[in-house]
Amino acid sequence: MKGEMEMRSRNAGLMIGLLLAVMLPAVTRAAEGPAGLLEFFDGAALHGRLQSMNPDRGVGWEHPEASKRIDFRPANIASIQFDDVKSITTTVKPTCRFRFRNGDELYGNLASIGEETIELETWFGGSLKAPRESLRSVEFFWKGFSVQYEGPTGTNGWVMSRGARGWQYRDSSFTTSVPGVLGRDFKLPDSSSIEFDLSWSSPFTMGLTLYTEAVDRFDYSVSSYVFYISPSQVSLQRMQSGAGVTSLGRAEIPTMQRRNKVRLEFRCSREDSTIAVFADGQLAQRWKDASGFVGKGGGVVFSSQMDGPVIRLSNIRVSEWDGRVEMGKPTNAAPAGDMAFLANRDKVIGTLKSARDGKLAFSTAQADLAIPMQRVTQLVLGRTNELPVKAGPWEVRAHVAGGGIVAFQLDRWGEQEVAGTSSTFGKLALNPRSIRQLQFNLSRQRSPGAGESGDNDLPEPDE
Repeated sequence: MKGEMEMRSRNAGLMIGLLLAVMLPAVTRAAEGPAGLLEFFDGAALHGRLQSMNPDRGVGWEHPEASKRIDFRPANIASIQFDDVKSITTTVKPTCRFRFRNGDELYGNLASIGEETIELETWFGGSLKAPRESLRSVEFFWKGFSVQYEGPTGTNGWVMSRGARGWQYRDSSFTTSVPGVLGRDFKLPDSSSIEFDLSWSSPFTMGLTLYTEAVDRFDYSVSSYVFYISPSQVSLQRMQSGAGVTSLGRAEIPTMQRRNKVRLEFRCSREDSTIAVFADGQLAQRWKDASGFVGKGGGVVFSSQMDGPVIRLSNIRVSEWDGRVEMGKPTNAAPAGDMAFLANRDKVIGTLKSARDGKLAFSTAQADLAIPMQRVTQLVLGRTNELPVKAGPWEVRAHVAGGGIVAFQLDRWGEQEVAGTSSTFGKLALNPRSIRQLQFNLSRQRSPGAGESGDNDLPEPDE
């Protein structure tokens, strides 16, 4: 009760500030900035447009009911989600996913790894250099990696349950509290990755159907694969026309029992007849269908199974990848030495001397090795003495359309360029139209009832 009263008090203060802004004399409005949703740590949120942002004046936000811009300091801002984000198209497919120890995740191409420095090519920053000790792992997609869909940004292209109380789109996410289906024909390629953030208000069951021809319904007669997701596990069934339903097993995900939010990724390979599920970046289970891959379509269907729990889907990304699944140690924990995982499932442990000119120079207890880079599926670098960087009030994390997460100290947000300084890469310049989300206060956790440990960020869908 006390926490609820405090939150109401904070929200009331926010609304008073908004009313004062409405009552003040009107001023000439600046040119329209990007539209989006400004979210606070206490659960409050404001729709509107970003008009300005810099460390001197704060975040300048325009609300439809306010006659002038409202300036906020970053101390209580959780994030800004932007609408109508545009991916930057490139002619070259990235072949690597780089994960850094500070949480950055970038897609690009590896130029070299030396004893002290790593150099990579990215679509947004060109050639970037970083200290080797800042790198956690490199995952290789030798056939290239391409994003086919990121969103949601609306309902266009989606098939939703009929009626006012089915799945609903709001604030870059889909929500529901009743049984129903949400489907789309992505024309999934032979090797695909389907990722999304999943939040829930109370125990739930949700179905996820992959490679289906029926995107407007949940249909047991259509050849496809169905996952059943609950707050403790993910189970998999094969549905084959004329042959019925076969259980392929399940994966326990204990972390889902302690939270109400998870990022799930499902990787499918028609060639290998394999499907793997990752939870928060860690491999939970990998299945191989001994009967061969049975999915006939290219659609994806989300189906809520219960009446009551509120389910939210956001940050959905559908990608093409090369079909390989790394089977080694989860990359969130640094091993004692460097490790290279190879395409034939072998693993090399030792010290990575260098990576350049298409070869890895690896030193092991038995011998020095020169490994062709095309044989490598993943590199995991060992422990370092790197000290954590203390985040200041203007240390933000940008989620970029087309793949990528990067943290930096904001210097200036302009209409054409966002300038900042990364502790990993140094000076950065980003296109503001490619930023899907901007997070603030990176070391701060949301209070109960306003974040992943509570329910207030999952409002009941409109009646």
